[in-house]
Amino acid sequence: MAKSKPKKQKQILECKNATPKIAKYVQEEREKPVVFVLEKNKPIPFKKENQNDTNLSYYERIKAFLYDNRSKKQYYDSVVEHLLNTFNKFQKIERTTIGKNFLDLLCFLKEKRATEIIENDDLLLGLFMMAKKMGSAVRPLNAWKRKSHNTHKQFRSLLEHLFIKYKVPECFYGIWEIGNLNQTAEKHIDWCIQLTNGASVRALANFPVKVTPKIAHYFVNSPDYVSVNEAIRYAQVMACGGDEYLAWYINQSYLGRNGFNQEEFWETVIAFFARTPMFDAENVPNLVDYLEAQHHQNRDFSMKGRTINALLRQSEEWHAELAQRRKANSLKKNIIWEKCNINTFVKEEGAFEHNNYKKFVLRELLSSNELQKEGSAMNHCVASYAYKCEKRTTAIFTLEQIAYWGELCEKMVTIEINLNTKEVVQIKGKYNRQPTQRESNIVQMWIDENNLRKSRWIS
Repeated sequence: MAKSKPKKQKQILECKNATPKIAKYVQEEREKPVVFVLEKNKPIPFKKENQNDTNLSYYERIKAFLYDNRSKKQYYDSVVEHLLNTFNKFQKIERTTIGKNFLDLLCFLKEKRATEIIENDDLLLGLFMMAKKMGSAVRPLNAWKRKSHNTHKQFRSLLEHLFIKYKVPECFYGIWEIGNLNQTAEKHIDWCIQLTNGASVRALANFPVKVTPKIAHYFVNSPDYVSVNEAIRYAQVMACGGDEYLAWYINQSYLGRNGFNQEEFWETVIAFFARTPMFDAENVPNLVDYLEAQHHQNRDFSMKGRTINALLRQSEEWHAELAQRRKANSLKKNIIWEKCNINTFVKEEGAFEHNNYKKFVLRELLSSNELQKEGSAMNHCVASYAYKCEKRTTAIFTLEQIAYWGELCEKMVTIEINLNTKEVVQIKGKYNRQPTQRESNIVQMWIDENNLRKSRWIS
């Protein structure tokens, strides 16, 4: 007796919190009848076979794969969504090529049991850049073998296998791992590919400074701890006759993060510092702030005929005048800006009953008045950051000790963050002193909690 076909079950859809696009996708794409319930705070349930369904676009297949294989992100994966939004901006032909390369790379790593790379947010974005540059690979992907259980060693091994033909400076390995998909990161990756294929530093496209043989030599032999832009500054200092100590403070100053703007002027400043004998390089950050202000006001300002003693005196006078101006401006219009997406941090120690209770709060300053009060209390020039804070390129946070009844006990340090790179670039106490070990420990907890990066120039 022939078996009768089972009756088709009725498909149930309860998409109260789903968008119409998701509900339509479920109705159209799922072949078998299923019960699909989308509740609040639940992940969108992709079928695992979706990643191999050729009827779906690469966008949908990549999304399905990543939500199935990134166990840390159960509900909404901001890194995946950022990656997919970037992917969607490409032209159709690029999406097809990059999408195929990326999906092949993800499936290959899963087959090789190297899924820890996919779990890591920064390395996942690095994999996406590998897929984008796969046309420049010097070896086939399927020839790579996993030789370590360490996630970062696996990623570096894969990078070297695919792209590294000749040795490149250490800073070029890090650019693949920092989790940036911006134009600057891609430019540095293109430099890496050019150098590893035998190109000279002079041949690098859009190199921001004039390349001399000395600069080229020091750039490719830069220390392991610097980034690509810091390696350029290091090469400039060394080529002018300076030392690594001076290069450290040059990179710690405004010159380490100004994007090589007005470079014709700053080249003369670096040369001036490099040829000044018996000069304490710790003064460089304050001197650079003064020189930046002078050059901003007068583009004809130059280093010709200047002496280090005169500059030190003028810098001290300028900082003192700036402090007075902060007080005078305190009654003027207050500028207020929106809070950034970096959370406030609270740390509590001790107990009331033992009379040793302490509360530390690390919070963002959200107005020009708050910056002025911070600068007055700490005796530094943080008030000058109001314009950058208003434009949301910079955020200023303060670490304070609060009494148990809620009043301020002590201001500890002021912290500057580059919002474009999510990097902590300065931590300063009163009179621009360096943070204590205790202060550094509290700030580090906050950095870890918010998944920020800390500049290597912070001691």
